[in-house]
Amino acid sequence: MPNEEKELTGKEKRLANLKPFQKGVSGNPGGRGKALITRALREELEAPAEDSPTLTNAQVIARKLVSMAKSGEIQAIKEIADRAEGKPRQSVTLTMDTRERLEAAVNQVMADTECARDEAVAAVTLFEPMASELLN
Repeated sequence: MPNEEKELTGKEKRLANLKPFQKGVSGNPGGRGKALITRALREELEAPAEDSPTLTNAQVIARKLVSMAKSGEIQAIKEIADRAEGKPRQSVTLTMDTRERLEAAVNQVMADTECARDEAVAAVTLFEPMASELLN
């Protein structure tokens, strides 16, 4: 009888193909992108406003946002609260099925790649972003 291998699903194939980075080798040798748009936006925000040369564009925008919030615009109020206080944390409902499924994926990655648990959790987190919070 020939040795038959189990047919893997798409997700199982991706997890089985994961390999940890070699020690001392970057997983992103090119580094982070140059953020050209971000740099251009910051320059524009720091520039003097056309209609109020004593203010920057950022100050004009901030004043407009505050004015909108004072007039009762909910979206402006939310934006100010999120920027000033930080966005509220969203809760995650964890079912035993979800946790068991994630644990099984971590165990499979550890078995396939012989890596440490924290490395396996990081690998599973690439496909299931909530895994790191739920399994640590």
